[in-house]
Amino acid sequence: MLKKKILIAVNEAEKGCGPAIESVTESCRSIKHALSSSGYSVFTLKIKRNDFSAKSIIKNKILKFKPDCIFNLFEGFSNDSKKEIEFAEIIESTGIRFTGCRSNALKKCLNKHTIKNTLKLHGVIHPSGFLVKKISDLKNRKIVFPAFIKPACEDASISIDEKSLVYSMDSLKISLTEKLRNNSEGILIEEFLSGSEYNASFIGTNINFENVGISILDYSNFKDCLPFLSYQAKWNTDTVDYKKLNPSPAADIPLRKKQKIIATGNLIGKILGLSGYYRVDFREKRRNLYVIDINPNPDISEDSGFMKQARVKGWTYVQTINIIVETALS
Repeated sequence: MLKKKILIAVNEAEKGCGPAIESVTESCRSIKHALSSSGYSVFTLKIKRNDFSAKSIIKNKILKFKPDCIFNLFEGFSNDSKKEIEFAEIIESTGIRFTGCRSNALKKCLNKHTIKNTLKLHGVIHPSGFLVKKISDLKNRKIVFPAFIKPACEDASISIDEKSLVYSMDSLKISLTEKLRNNSEGILIEEFLSGSEYNASFIGTNINFENVGISILDYSNFKDCLPFLSYQAKWNTDTVDYKKLNPSPAADIPLRKKQKIIATGNLIGKILGLSGYYRVDFREKRRNLYVIDINPNPDISEDSGFMKQARVKGWTYVQTINIIVETALS
């Protein structure tokens, strides 16, 4: 029997691409080893920025390999996250099965302002907030401080830093002025939720999502760190926040809370058309759980939170990667 052929699509690392993209490059090596050891024939396609000069360039590169499945690790570029959506659209045009979420779901999740409206329609609670594209948009707005500000259309916690949490109108305007320069599609201003954070991971399709695990991070235990996960806390291994703020898979979450997290994560997967694997992040306030972020195709490097949850569930790294591929092939 011929081995099934898997093509891993990944960013070509650019100078100054940042730790998030570097992590994807490292994941590519681990995934290639995992799939090869499982009997797949594995190849790698590195996507360059100039490959997007014409959609036919990438499509022809993919078709040349004649893969049975594409393991999609492509994350867009450091200053152009929308290329992730465009790449998924190109894969879809080939008719070849691939891992992770489809282009439409990626598009929905990238626009955090649109997501808030969608969640509201389905009764999913989330932090109250509004979109700002210029300082004058603050006029006549009631803002409860402390407030949290984040890009409306970005991922991987880009632009989330110590200036994202503001305690006064003056500090809000200063931070907004700076962040709007690099985020033309706007900034979301939300109420800040000071409770514990929960990260729930899922694998599957719209027919059936399986919860991989739930991790918890109680910021009250780390008074010397920021009370949220910044870009540096997620990706810069040299920072104190990275070393201390690590959500840990939790086995002792009260049953009703666990059921609520899993049910909400499943509902979000269905209403947004998610597939393959994804993560939903929650924060708590006065015993209520608020959805603060939805991550299609989250980090699945060997030391990622997703894989820590998988190991607690009893899955090895190789098994988890195989489940992701089998989900795509089925």
